[in-house]
Amino acid sequence: MKLKLKNNAGFTLVELLIASVLASLITFIAMDAYLTQNEQLIVQEQVSDMQQRGRATMDEIAFNLRQCGFNTPDSVAACVIGENPNGPDTLTINHHGDDIVYYVDDSDSLNPVLIKDVNDNPQTYADGIEDLTITAISTDLVQVDVTARSTSVDESTAKDYRRRTYSMRVKLRNL
Repeated sequence: MKLKLKNNAGFTLVELLIASVLASLITFIAMDAYLTQNEQLIVQEQVSDMQQRGRATMDEIAFNLRQCGFNTPDSVAACVIGENPNGPDTLTINHHGDDIVYYVDDSDSLNPVLIKDVNDNPQTYADGIEDLTITAISTDLVQVDVTARSTSVDESTAKDYRRRTYSMRVKLRNL
């Protein structure tokens, strides 16, 4: 007597192994794409933050340079550039009775910061600013160069930070 199985629908062991290999491969590809996109998002956020800090620094310094000498006695220098051949410069601006000094504090090499000192009250203005170079082009024209860097080491090279240098020429109006 033969038994007939009416519901003989199912998967063989070979079919299950092939399906699990394909599912694993698809999962691996999806995870790799996700991790790559996530890494790019993090890098792009760091670059965006670095650019924002650099531009804000340039705008702040340029605004105060344009104001230097306004409402300042003739006996006080409107703008003094402290050039430093071995590192960042200092910039002293006098206007509206305030003495404003910009300089880079790189005592912590992992986190250099731009300091804005108003009337001997220093405060951190921007993180990740590692260089400030001020050059007098003429008596009423100054070039400002600011180098901003990312907050962490570039993972693609694992050796150095990402950097951007911003340059601007500012015409001094109140000399």
